[in-house]
Amino acid sequence: GAMAGSRVVAMLFGLAMLFPPQATTSSKTTARARATHSPFPPPCTSSCSLSSSLVSGLQLPPAIPRPLRLHGGGEYNRSWEYSYNMGEPSVWAAARVGDEDTVMRLVEESGPDARDEDGRTALHWASTVGNERVVENLLSCGADITIQDSMGWTAAHCATSSGSLSVLKVLLQACQNRGEECLLNIRTNEYRHSLLHFACMKNRTNIVEMLLDEYGMPINDGDSTGSTPLILATRIGSLSILQALLQRGADVHGRDLEGNTTFHFACEILKDSSLNNELAWSTIQLLLEHGASPIVVNHADISPVDELSFEAARMLSRMQNEVRKKKNLSSRSEAEQSLLEQEVFEKGRIGADDAVVKHHDNCRTNWEKEHDEDMCTRVYL
Repeated sequence: GAMAGSRVVAMLFGLAMLFPPQATTSSKTTARARATHSPFPPPCTSSCSLSSSLVSGLQLPPAIPRPLRLHGGGEYNRSWEYSYNMGEPSVWAAARVGDEDTVMRLVEESGPDARDEDGRTALHWASTVGNERVVENLLSCGADITIQDSMGWTAAHCATSSGSLSVLKVLLQACQNRGEECLLNIRTNEYRHSLLHFACMKNRTNIVEMLLDEYGMPINDGDSTGSTPLILATRIGSLSILQALLQRGADVHGRDLEGNTTFHFACEILKDSSLNNELAWSTIQLLLEHGASPIVVNHADISPVDELSFEAARMLSRMQNEVRKKKNLSSRSEAEQSLLEQEVFEKGRIGADDAVVKHHDNCRTNWEKEHDEDMCTRVYL
């Protein structure tokens, strides 16, 4: 009995030595000291697993990586992040996280222009995150500055989209130094957007000013839909870009392929906004001050005023009249003012007629219920 008891104690002692208690987290210093002086392997974490060679005689199950769902879909162990964290990064993944040392090492091994599944290179990603130093290093290693991804974006489009003015300047200067195809002329695949179009859509006022003032990009060029930079800026409601474009001579009368002008889109925004929306009305006023017409029709014979409620159209008429007097505009503007007032009157009359018809229908319903033949007549007398 005593012999058996001693064997049990020995076995328990052996198991205790094989699996010591984990260090508590109450003190980081104490935990590190225990890990340093302990003759046993440290507790298993998410980045390590016990090896069967460390515990002789025990067969441990193989470690199973846990799939973590990413916001973009796919399992973590299939993603570029997993490969990067496992020490197997691609050059574009290293550029994406700003790992300059790894970028340069991989460039020496395999070159700078490896692409991800969307066709983007390290230069695309460094430009997207605005890492000017990595961009300069990639360019010094001969990275192709004109490569387009699956959507037709160059690294310059990425820098413009993210608003990195300094990176965009580096790219444009490198393009000039190399004498390659100018990045200013490269457009995206589907909508044929230039850098200026991108800057307007992304509300990058400083980039718009730089592209116009330093590089002289065409200010009235349209994309595949015919939308000019001014139209694109109007559609996103960017008053600062509208001012920058108009001050530099943008055509306020430019049309897209459907015949819509900036004023059509301004009124479209106003239609979806409160009448007290200061930004929407400031946009309307700015366009009026530069001669935009509120009554011009598109190819579907729709004018900007047609998009507005009667109250908004009446306010627009008053605003145009004030602008006309303030700017001392020509008789042409007076004629437009008369036509606008006529349209507003018609809109009000039609609205009133609709209200009468609606009220009459309600009366008729009541008449049918109450059998009162004079009811509707008495309402309007």
